[in-house]
Amino acid sequence: LMKATEDAEITGGSVNIEHNMREAVQGADAINIYSWVSPEQYKTIKKTGKLDILPHVKNPEEYKKWIVTKDLVDLAKRDAVVMHCLPASRGEQVTDEVLDGPKSIIFDEAENRLHVQKALLSLLIK
Repeated sequence: LMKATEDAEITGGSVNIEHNMREAVQGADAINIYSWVSPEQYKTIKKTGKLDILPHVKNPEEYKKWIVTKDLVDLAKRDAVVMHCLPASRGEQVTDEVLDGPKSIIFDEAENRLHVQKALLSLLIK
């Protein structure tokens, strides 16, 4: 966090920590949704088939307020974009309306990641 703050100051930006989503997205250029689930949890789910290790399954009421909805996105700048590195939990992290909506660049982001991964692999095997 300290490095991000230093870099932001050098470029004229700032780093703010906000615990209220509505305040956080107000006037934002981009909304980057991040998973609540760690890769280790996904591995456990794949092995056991049990979803009850997920924080939003254990405490749905606590996490319900953290779902990115169209109403929330509408608080950002008019030309704001919505990002997510995938996989996304539809209806638990983000609504279908946002994920598939006009401000979403989520699938472009995933496609670009694929091309970068291929380029890195090509570079490494040369």
